[in-house]
Amino acid sequence: MSRRKGYDRQTNKGRTLQVIATSLKWRAPDKPVRLNPDQLAKFDNGIYLAQKKMDGYRVEIITDSAGHVSTISRAQKHIPVSQHILDEIQELGLPPLSQLDGEWMKRRAGNIEKISLFDVLNWDNKWVGSIKCEDRIKILDKITATEHIEIL
Repeated sequence: MSRRKGYDRQTNKGRTLQVIATSLKWRAPDKPVRLNPDQLAKFDNGIYLAQKKMDGYRVEIITDSAGHVSTISRAQKHIPVSQHILDEIQELGLPPLSQLDGEWMKRRAGNIEKISLFDVLNWDNKWVGSIKCEDRIKILDKITATEHIEIL
């Protein structure tokens, strides 16, 4: 688990801002694990959850202690989403020190640029990545989708 105290990133406006305040422990989301049917059967409780698979780039939406938004990759590199999408994320009113997991779809022939959010890792400076998926989805459902931000 990565426990970096803080790091600087460039925003689309070119100004440097503190992406993560010292009290937020950034952690990359868990990577998917491939299981064979025998291994999977050990976890089968009859309850299933499926989400739409997006064909984009993994993106973390991070809000700093002042509520400013940044978009980074799993490798903590800046992702250059368009300014109008950053503005839409800012207008969502996410709590400070939050981290959402999603996919960024760049503009392609016939498609518009958008971000699809599918999980919450930190919410209001609280690590929620270890609580039940159903409870994290309830947090995600508090966010209202916009023209370029989809909630899965």
